[in-house]
Amino acid sequence: TCLTTGSIAGLAVNAGSAYTVSWTGSAATTLDLNGLVAGSYTVTVTDANGCQDTYGPITLNAPAGATASFTYSPSEPNEGEVVVFTNTSTGAGPIVSTWNINGADSVTTNISEVFDVEGEYTVMLSIVDANGCVDTVSQTIVVYGSLVVPNVITANGDNVNDTFEIKGLKSNTQLTILDRWGIVVFETDDYKNDWGGKDRNGMDLK
Repeated sequence: TCLTTGSIAGLAVNAGSAYTVSWTGSAATTLDLNGLVAGSYTVTVTDANGCQDTYGPITLNAPAGATASFTYSPSEPNEGEVVVFTNTSTGAGPIVSTWNINGADSVTTNISEVFDVEGEYTVMLSIVDANGCVDTVSQTIVVYGSLVVPNVITANGDNVNDTFEIKGLKSNTQLTILDRWGIVVFETDDYKNDWGGKDRNGMDLK
């Protein structure tokens, strides 16, 4: 397992009282072996008359290990919205899962959480499977606040209102900006809060 090394025990020899033991895969000279790594082992027994017999191979397989993973929905939650975390971890069952959200630990397979304040939160999942194999994964969850659209932009390089910054903006948000005559001066299918008051030709709007 992930906690203990391999061992071989329970072999019996019918060769009188005097015999020697040798292994392929180990330098040991005893029938019972401990502290073994994964691999193939064959034992050879030689009696006092030089007669030999072999047994094997005996194959010790390492555990596959455990992999911690999870998904969450919705993918872009708003403050005050219930976020459901689904455990998709793999390993030898049963798996013990421990979640850490906002500094609090919860031992459960799946979990739900409500984030009351917008911001970034780290969610961590640690698992231990039946073989004692351990893994941990964490994801940063972005919680969005209310959408706030500004009514002014002053692109004068003073780092104040230099871009048209929409608070609570989610990814892949389509934005179209028209001038007072209804002509499109800027549009995008994934706005990055980076429009600085220029038209499609790169000219400053007045």
